[in-house]
Amino acid sequence: MHSRRRLFTLPFIGLFAVACSSAGAASGPGLEVGSTPAPAEAGISGTPGAELLLAGLSTFDAGDAGVVALGLDGGRIVVREVVVDPGWTQQTNQHGDNGVEVRFSGPDGAETRVEADLGSDGTLDVDLRERRAATDDVKTISLLQAGTVT
Repeated sequence: MHSRRRLFTLPFIGLFAVACSSAGAASGPGLEVGSTPAPAEAGISGTPGAELLLAGLSTFDAGDAGVVALGLDGGRIVVREVVVDPGWTQQTNQHGDNGVEVRFSGPDGAETRVEADLGSDGTLDVDLRERRAATDDVKTISLLQAGTVT
């Protein structure tokens, strides 16, 4: 199996907008690059492969598995919505007031985990881990503002 891990540390206050896309657009619902999502209660729509960081709502591309939208509710971090791409399932776990985990299970034993923790300094630390069978296929990995790795 091949494992890949990305760690993001982001301020969770103010207004931020960052759009990234992943190679090989996955099928299924997700977020549209450059769009402004509706309020969290209304849900997410568009195409996968984008991260928009807005005050009160942060969305993270979980690769081939889907998209995770996080927010704050009374000072605690919560999962607002999870969009699961076809062929994948997901399980969400709350870890106290300061942490959440979304675990995706996919074909051929593939697994993607999005773990997010709210730091005491107001930062949102997001850890994305992917585990899948190693192949010779070329894969481009988004690193937000830092660019991509192929």
